[in-house]
Amino acid sequence: ELATPVYWSSTLDLSASDDQPVWRYMDFAKFVTMLQHGGIYFPRADQFQDSFEGAAGLASRQTERDDFYLNYFRKAVTSAPPGMKVPVLTTEKIEGEARGLLNSVKSISGEVRNLLVSCWHGSEGESEALWRLYCPPPSVGLAIRTTVGRLWDATAEDASAIVGRVHYVDFKQTFTTLQKERIFCKRSSLRHENEIRVVLANDRKRPVLGKLLLC
Repeated sequence: ELATPVYWSSTLDLSASDDQPVWRYMDFAKFVTMLQHGGIYFPRADQFQDSFEGAAGLASRQTERDDFYLNYFRKAVTSAPPGMKVPVLTTEKIEGEARGLLNSVKSISGEVRNLLVSCWHGSEGESEALWRLYCPPPSVGLAIRTTVGRLWDATAEDASAIVGRVHYVDFKQTFTTLQKERIFCKRSSLRHENEIRVVLANDRKRPVLGKLLLC
């Protein structure tokens, strides 16, 4: 580990140009199913095999992570916007407010694995590695090629839709934001995927395991 870890302190840059080509590799059976239903299926994030999907960091570093954000919230509750008087708070009040904010954010961010996700590979050309991963011999497969702009168009009727590039994180050296946008963070060992993903909101009260988005 680094002596001084790096932390996410601002909004992630998820931007990808509209003309960025993206690919999705699948076996023939899944392609036929897509044609029959006329849309893209979005599984819930917790249905993926990767146990780190939506993770904020290593469990062994949770205390370190909480301490960092507690310090951030302590500064937040003792600061004031320009032109306003800095609030006078007791140490106990500051600590209580900071811990309350931390617990609130962690509670909301815990819903990240409830989000619905469709994964695409951002690349100008085909990937031999992904052909072998998703269409291993002797299976018959194919790849759909489109663009980021067309993914935005396909999800235009869902106001919750976000199309963004994935950030790859070394969890031994850092951890991610506590916000839901960490659904766009994955382990650095998966960097070869060069992923662009589409994320949709899921119903908080009646979450579904997946959703078909008609195109």
